[in-house]
Order: sequence, then structure tokens, then C-alpha cells
Amino acid sequence: MPESIGSIFSTQIPSLTENANIQDALKIFHYGTKTVPTNISQLAPASVAGHLQAANVRLTALEQLGIGSVYSPNEPSSKADGAIWVDATSNAPIYENFFVAYYQESQPSAQENGLLWVNSVTKAIKVYDEADETWKTVASGSSSSAGAVNVVDLTGQSISIVGLDSATATGLGIAPIFGYQNSGALVPLAPAITTTKDNSKVEVSFVFGKALQSAQGNIGLRRFINSGQSPTLLGSFYFDGASVPQIHYIDSVTVPEGSLLTYVLENLSSETITFDGQSASYTIQAVAKEIA
Repeated sequence: MPESIGSIFSTQIPSLTENANIQDALKIFHYGTKTVPTNISQLAPASVAGHLQAANVRLTALEQLGIGSVYSPNEPSSKADGAIWVDATSNAPIYENFFVAYYQESQPSAQENGLLWVNSVTKAIKVYDEADETWKTVASGSSSSAGAVNVVDLTGQSISIVGLDSATATGLGIAPIFGYQNSGALVPLAPAITTTKDNSKVEVSFVFGKALQSAQGNIGLRRFINSGQSPTLLGSFYFDGASVPQIHYIDSVTVPEGSLLTYVLENLSSETITFDGQSASYTIQAVAKEIA
């Protein structure tokens, strides 16, 4: 009488008391019986052949499922959960793959709705809006432009700036103090800054080394955008001719990123203002700094 061996993929072997030759022993081990089966249904499950048949049944089932998708003009007649049918006659569009986000300083040439652009310098984050075809700021970033500290040294010089009666000499309709000469030429030390984000907030400061001479009255602060010829008057400040002037102004300006902002002072009074550095050192410091 054959007996089972093992609990994992168990099979049959002759018992020690059984009179079995080597052929019978191999038949029992392989088929589970001395009689060789004539069909699959006769296989003993606890035998080598029985285990092979169980594996064969599972493999056949997997083969019948196929690769999980069907490419055919006709809908499959048999379906399984998760199966995919690709209609061979479909004209559905095929879209090119695009980046989800760009990390670079320059604006991407790609323009796909929802595309993100992270400026690698300012860390500002923008998203492309297909509706109005613009890049819209999501986050302004943590980086800001500190601007340059501009200093003009008038020591040993005496410069007079006329009042409004000679304003037309500049060609700009203003009588400048710092930023433009009477000839209309730009002084390089005028505070200027290029914005690193949309709708920036800029802190503008003018600090004079000592009091103005021979004048008292209002001084105006104007802003040029991209060197345009129509500067905006931001405000006026009264100087008494005795105190050392200091001007600090926060300019919230609605301009796109990359705009050049230049700030100048002008004489709003009818009097001539003189910078006299012949008798003592005289400097003027000007700063334009992006703060938000």
C-alpha cells in the first residue's frame, strides 16, 4: 500500500512492507499508483504528475487572459475585470509629452495650460494660463534684488540747479536735481533697478551729505519706467534749507517682471538749488531696492 511523504507538494512511495520493484516504485512516485493513467482525470492529486497538472491548469488560465489588452476593431466578446480594449479604427489624438515644470532663469518657450515655471534665480513660481495666454505668478519667491548703492561725490564742486522757470531745458518737462542734468542727459548714478517679479515694491532712498544751500521749498520724486519720457510724480518733500535732507519712499508699482525703474529728484520750487562742496566734503547717496 503506497504511503504519502512530505506536507509540501506531497507525493507517494511504496511502503516498506510492500513487495515493489523499481518500476512500480517510480510509477507510484510519479503518478501515485502502479497503474499508469490513460487520461488526466485519473491523476492522483498527491503525486508529481498531479502537481504538474495543477500548475498547467493555472498557466492555461493565464494564457487565456492574454496580455490584458486587445487591439481590435471589434469589441471583445469575453471580458475580464481590468481588461483594456484599444479600438484599432479609433482616430483619438495622440498628445506629445511635455514637462510638468521648468527650472530655469529664462521664460520657457513651451506654453501649455497649467505648466509651471520656477525661476532658478529669483525662485518665483509662475503657471501658464491658456485662457489669456500669460504666465501668472503663484509665489514671488524668497530672493529679492538688493539694488546698488549709488554715491555721487560733489566735494570740491559747486553745482546749481535752476527752478521750474528753466524746466523746459531738460526736454522732460522737469527741473531735475539728481538723475538728469539740465541738458537732459542721464547721470549714471541715478538709482535704478530691474524688477525680478511682477508688480514689485521698491524702497527708494536719497541721503544728502549736508543741507542744501541757497534754497528752500519742495523737491519732487519721479519714477521712469524703461527709460520712458513720461515720468510719474510719486510725491513731494519740503526742504527748509537748513536740515540735512533724507528721502525714503516705498513705491508699489504695477509692472511686469524685468522692467527697468529709474528714480530722479526734481526742483518743484522757483528757486535755484546749489550743491556747494568747495568748503567741505559733500556726497549724495541714492538707493533703489526691491523689497517685495
